[in-house]
Amino acid sequence: MARGGTRPGAGRPKGSVNNKHTELRQLLLSHAEPMLQKLVIMAKEGDLQALKLCIDKIMPSMKPVDTPVQVAVNDNDSLTQKASAVLAMMMAGELSTADANQLLAGITTLARIIEFDEMDKRLTELEKMASMTANKAN
Repeated sequence: MARGGTRPGAGRPKGSVNNKHTELRQLLLSHAEPMLQKLVIMAKEGDLQALKLCIDKIMPSMKPVDTPVQVAVNDNDSLTQKASAVLAMMMAGELSTADANQLLAGITTLARIIEFDEMDKRLTELEKMASMTANKAN
């Protein structure tokens, strides 16, 4: 048999349900209310693990949120000027290196998009000129 090939009966088909898991889930669900009540009682009595479980379910851990960053640039500034402003803020300690890296990556992506748009326009004009030259030749 070739490497990476499949053979008949090689595992459970995609999307099939594990009946054992379904049975266990049903059993747990039938006892869920008394188990939760016991968990709350244990947490109230000072069981730290029970308390952590309760808190994690009530209030999941908070994910870090990026705060907005204001960079003093004008819309008509060049991308080089904008990148220089970001670097100046970072060097002055007004901006973290992580935030500066993200902003510079955004400026770099914007530069690539602008470059692609300009090349597309130039190519379109060249194609028009080539078709006009071909029409004049005919």
